Amino acid sequence: MAWTLTGGGSHDQADWTPDNGDVVAGVHTAVRTFMVLAGRTVYVAPRTATDTGFGTFEVQARSIYIAGTLDAQGAGFGGGGGGGGGGGGTTFDGTPPTCFLGDALVEIPGGRLVRLAELQVGDVVVGAYGEPNEVLALDRPRLGGRPIYRLNGDHYTTGEHPHLTGDGFKAVTPEDLAREWGFDHTVELAGGRLVSRRNVGLERKVGRLKVGDRLLWTRGGVAVARRLDTLELTFMDPATQLYNLVLAGSHTYRVDGYVATGWPREDDFDYDTWEAK
Repeated sequence: MAWTLTGGGSHDQADWTPDNGDVVAGVHTAVRTFMVLAGRTVYVAPRTATDTGFGTFEVQARSIYIAGTLDAQGAGFGGGGGGGGGGGGTTFDGTPPTCFLGDALVEIPGGRLVRLAELQVGDVVVGAYGEPNEVLALDRPRLGGRPIYRLNGDHYTTGEHPHLTGDGFKAVTPEDLAREWGFDHTVELAGGRLVSRRNVGLERKVGRLKVGDRLLWTRGGVAVARRLDTLELTFMDPATQLYNLVLAGSHTYRVDGYVATGWPREDDFDYDTWEAK
């Protein structure tokens, strides 16, 4: 059966670029590239008493590019989520968007896994290649109405969070890093004190993460390459609490086994030699 805008279905590996004003819902599978172009707004159909499938929207695609606006306002999720590429997209309410869910598992020295939400300032996590990195501050915004992405069915991330791959750092929607890096954001220090800190970011280009890429992943404490087999866009309650860490050292940590950044910067760490400057 053919797919429909609000009923979902398989796209048989074809690209999907919704038109401006399209209303979407349901689970859309086998999409090659999902794109919301700059200047276009695509709306998630709101939940109703008769259309219980509305108010949900999920895309399983090889790659995703949101330069316009994907608006879930009134669909049961709150605000809209969008990308920054091409000058489009919806503002992320001034909060730092790069984060994970609180139940994500983070590796600490000794090989033990702890929930990300339980980590505190002063704790130590394991970096990409086993190096210890101290937690300097906590970054804890709300999700809002923006989408969240599920990698390989077992790891949730916001679109712009860089992950380490065999080809360097990549993110699902790297264009959105322009909203975060180089700006001041509120973080939490020991004792719950809130301060403003500059998220410096990387000087090097962050690539676009897509199905087929090989992510650095850890199994039994050993780093291996894991293929990205599935990439899904979905929405959650806008009140969902997100979590990230401001880290010392290599500014990386292992989240659900994947290597991700924790406020990276290149003025004090060399990512080519993987050594402190």
